[in-house]
Amino acid sequence: MLRMMYQALLTCSLVWILTPRLCTYADSRLARNRFTSRNNAGSTQTQTTPLVQELSPSEFCDALTTSVRMGVNSSEAFHDHACRPNAPGVLHHIVQENNLESLALGDALVAVYRDTRGTPHEILALYLLLSCESGTLHPAALSLAAQCLRDDDAQKAELRVGTAHARVTARILTSLPIVCLFVGCLVSSSLRQSVLTPAIVSVLVLGIAINAAGWFWMHRLSMSISRTSHHSEFQRFTFALCVALHAGHSLVSACTTWRYLSPIGDHIARELEEGVSLHAALTPLADNFGQPGHMLSRTISESAESGTPAISVAARLLADARSDSRRHVEFQLRQLPTKLTLPIVFCVLPAFLLVALMPFALAGLTSLPSTTLT
Repeated sequence: MLRMMYQALLTCSLVWILTPRLCTYADSRLARNRFTSRNNAGSTQTQTTPLVQELSPSEFCDALTTSVRMGVNSSEAFHDHACRPNAPGVLHHIVQENNLESLALGDALVAVYRDTRGTPHEILALYLLLSCESGTLHPAALSLAAQCLRDDDAQKAELRVGTAHARVTARILTSLPIVCLFVGCLVSSSLRQSVLTPAIVSVLVLGIAINAAGWFWMHRLSMSISRTSHHSEFQRFTFALCVALHAGHSLVSACTTWRYLSPIGDHIARELEEGVSLHAALTPLADNFGQPGHMLSRTISESAESGTPAISVAARLLADARSDSRRHVEFQLRQLPTKLTLPIVFCVLPAFLLVALMPFALAGLTSLPSTTLT
């Protein structure tokens, strides 16, 4: 009996130590396979292409800024960098497939943005389009776009670090009952003999279902932070306005660039093009975004009336938008440990009782000698 208990304790200790490392190794292998398959897509069996490190959107903007500041024509610089093997994948594919070199730079950027809608490079295409004024890419706008993209990457990295504990917790707590049941079947002959009885099968099915629900619940909680941390439509309005102002647009012209963002921006742009006053055209901001939209509308209107330099207005708006986004991410990360207690209490713990403990109890009851009442 002591020997069996020692073997069970040793096995559980090894499983407890090796499970996180095995999960990490499996994740790294899956990520490596995805990366390899993505880089090998389109290659033939007879000819292989060397592995090239793809530039991030911020690095692409920095490279384009350097070329423009060195005196290279904006259209030539864009097509040269977009056709290089290390260009962002979607952008490289669109420029090569559609043969955009024959178009003017503005029309080419509009076509690129239209084709990248719904892809990870949509924001990059939008910033490139907003940085173009009169067929020329402006280095100041490109530098601001690169800074915004770097801030986005830093925020995503912070979210991955902040939610790593939640992902590991979900992985370990939901796999532990299954591991304990497997170990129990190895060390207990009575459990192996009675594991297929209707009572134990029913308990296991219920426990595994609750365990799966707990994993899905915790996974949704960690993923919801990543979804809600993306820039809202209002923040995209602010970033687009700032990039357009640094590209040399006036306040009215910068507001007309909102047509690429959403139906609300398209409505504001059409109102301005029809000659409606700036204050009246910006009314949908307050109607759709509440107090932040009202503050943005009032700031733009007051700047246009007082003649305040547009660049200073853009810097203040961008700082406010970044601080709001940072506060929102910190608030979500601080709430995550508290939210995780609900699936742990209502799903993980009951599943552990049903999967890891109840089969032993039922197997012990079925193995008792039967008695007859006289």
